[in-house]
Amino acid sequence: MRALYATSRDRIRNAFAAGVAIYTGTDAGTDAATDAGGSLPHGLIRDKIRALIGAGIPQNEVIAQASWRGCEWLGLPGLVEGAAADFVVLDHDPCVELATMLAPVRIVPRGAVVGD
Repeated sequence: MRALYATSRDRIRNAFAAGVAIYTGTDAGTDAATDAGGSLPHGLIRDKIRALIGAGIPQNEVIAQASWRGCEWLGLPGLVEGAAADFVVLDHDPCVELATMLAPVRIVPRGAVVGD
């Protein structure tokens, strides 16, 4: 398993270069209300994004895969009027300034603003 992990960046980079679609996601997370569904905290997607960029996939591609392209691949409507909305509002474009992901201005799950 360690040998497999040691070569994972090369394999991911080679798969992307060969045209394989790579989407960003995790199996992590718990339901905050019930503590059900997993044992890892939410927010790990940022680590996955950084890992894919570290593997050599261009930053703008990883951000697209983690957001609108992932949505399209899942057959979801994206950010359109009347659609269910889960998104974050950032101060800067994460395709240019990745660190902006660490401090969202607004978090909007299911169309409802969280915090203020």
